[in-house]
Amino acid sequence: MKKFNVVSCAAAAALAGIGAPVSANTITLSDNGVHYFDSTIAQINLRNATTLHVDEPANITTTLDATNQTMTHFNGGSIRWIFLWHQAALEMLGGSNEELYVNNRSTADIRGGSVGEVFTYSSSVVDIRGGDIGAMRLHGSSTINIYGMEDLELRPLVPLLNYIRYKLVGTLQDGSPIDAWVWLDGSSGASPELNLIIQVIPLPGPAGMGLAGLGALCAVRRRRG
Repeated sequence: MKKFNVVSCAAAAALAGIGAPVSANTITLSDNGVHYFDSTIAQINLRNATTLHVDEPANITTTLDATNQTMTHFNGGSIRWIFLWHQAALEMLGGSNEELYVNNRSTADIRGGSVGEVFTYSSSVVDIRGGDIGAMRLHGSSTINIYGMEDLELRPLVPLLNYIRYKLVGTLQDGSPIDAWVWLDGSSGASPELNLIIQVIPLPGPAGMGLAGLGALCAVRRRRG
């Protein structure tokens, strides 16, 4: 498999952009190869089943735009906006991201790092197992699976405009606390029964041992009263 390090590409782009605004610096990767990025650039376009590893101290100051069955491994650094299109995939283990948009049957697996807000559309799937998540907005036929411990609780809030709203609190699978807003777009058909799945993992110890053999238990726990 081909492997490339795109740091030199970023340096070349920066040199080419002398005297121009930083936003003019863009890299497009579309060769089906494997690339590693740990420098600074305004935007990276990922195309055609190409793979990208983003590592500390990478800084993508505006956008990572990934489409057409690409794969991004986000291990560290920062990316302001991430857009996934047409079966693109993201694995997030670290780093920080302000907004993540998952579209057109794309997938995201969040196991660490920090995401300000997740937006899902059109048959996309997001798995959340760890990290720090600020908010989630679900539209249409998209799905968010949240893997957490038995203290996960979905608290209903007053609807706002077309949105059904919740607050999700508790502990994620990796032990990280979660206190996140959840918005479901009712006008697009999104509902908590179809689009938001809480995968509860039994707590360790005597209380949880009896359930351990049953695997993950799907549940939505709501405060009553």
